[in-house]
Amino acid sequence: GPEVKAARKSLWLGALLAFVLFIAASMLAPLALFGLIPTAIILFIAALSINRRSRSGQEDYVR
Repeated sequence: GPEVKAARKSLWLGALLAFVLFIAASMLAPLALFGLIPTAIILFIAALSINRRSRSGQEDYVR
């Protein structure tokens, strides 16, 4: 009946969607990794520079 056709259609759509999401994830995962590493390095350097600035500022304040 029409219910079976609708169920089959939704199943196909679900399978297609899962397949597309899987491909997108596998394509984006390396991209995200390549984006994440430099971002982490930049954040680390920024944190170090801020830490140094705050320390030097405190030392100047103490003097």
